[in-house]
Amino acid sequence: MSIIDRLKKTVLTFYLMECFFMLSVNTIQATNILFMLSKGLNLLQVNLVNIFYMGSVFLLEIPTGAVSDMFGRKRSFLIACMFMSLSFLIYFFSGSFLLFAMAEVVAAIGMTFHSGALEAWFVDSLDMNGYTQKKDRLFGRAATLTSGVSIAAGLFGAFLGSYNLAFPFLGGAFLALATLWMGYVLMDEVYLEKESLSLRNGVSRMRKIIGFSVTYGVKNKVVLLLIIPGAISMFAYMAVMQYWQPYFQEIANTQEVGFAWVALSLGLMAGSLLVHWTSLFKRYQILIVSTLVCAATSLGLALSNYFILSLPVFFFYFMGRGVMLPTRKAYINDHIPAETRATILSFDSMMCRGAAALGLIIFGLIAEYTSIISSWYAASAVILLGIPALFMLRMAGECSTREPLDT
Repeated sequence: MSIIDRLKKTVLTFYLMECFFMLSVNTIQATNILFMLSKGLNLLQVNLVNIFYMGSVFLLEIPTGAVSDMFGRKRSFLIACMFMSLSFLIYFFSGSFLLFAMAEVVAAIGMTFHSGALEAWFVDSLDMNGYTQKKDRLFGRAATLTSGVSIAAGLFGAFLGSYNLAFPFLGGAFLALATLWMGYVLMDEVYLEKESLSLRNGVSRMRKIIGFSVTYGVKNKVVLLLIIPGAISMFAYMAVMQYWQPYFQEIANTQEVGFAWVALSLGLMAGSLLVHWTSLFKRYQILIVSTLVCAATSLGLALSNYFILSLPVFFFYFMGRGVMLPTRKAYINDHIPAETRATILSFDSMMCRGAAALGLIIFGLIAEYTSIISSWYAASAVILLGIPALFMLRMAGECSTREPLDT
């Protein structure tokens, strides 16, 4: 197989795995909060359930990232699919706060094994086959595809939920198992050097990888300046992401919540498509503009109380997110070494998830004791706090040294 053919296979496999994984996850996204509310939970309790997820992700991100770096990204991804399927099945049979919390912990295990693993597999496979161009467009195209898949998944989940709000979880479980099978067949890691480790040496190796990755994430100026606004963005993001379902249900009806999900997915798709035409600008400029768009549209959602106005504002909010996410992914991957890529990406994800968990508590209290609208006012102000770090990226430059693990 020629290098061009191997590159094509790598790209197509990454797109397929990402799409099917997100298809399984997003089958529940249009109805999961409505499902918990239907079981008697209030807005604060819904956030508390999600804190179990965010807290577990925060604790597990780096260890599971180190496992991926040591034993292979493919193995980590397959484990992720298995745990996600189990989480959906627990949800399907659940009806109480404690069981929902248990399902979220299992989902967190799955997402931490996924976090960084598939992305690291993709970047390392490209590098191994001599791909030297910027990866922004590849990540942007992947985001576009997954956004399109999310529309289908959300509508499929809403269709299943119209019969029973538990059915989307069952659909998600079967899709996760299908993704596991496809990943087993299609993904390869011919470049992976499997380590033969004893328990003692394995623990020592993991500690070395974790220590290096955390230190690198803090000391590398570009990586740190991407982590800070990323965490702030995730903190503010929780206000919109958690409450858009009850918000749209209140100003419209349950069926029209499905249209809001389509607007969300189309916004992400439109934003990721814009990444194809952002090469004329510096990455830090793109991140600044997308952050400002998210802040303005959060404020717009708080000010609007009509479905016909809120829907396009909602679309533009997620268009800003759609530009931000693939740009940030490509930016941070260009500044981290390959051998600890998954662990450093997991450190980044851990910081974002920790901020998200804090956001769930803060915005949950604001929404429960004041209103959803008040939480969106607060979110629009908070997200602006990441702007100074993005401006500092200008001085840090587009490139930085990627020191290997053993230096």
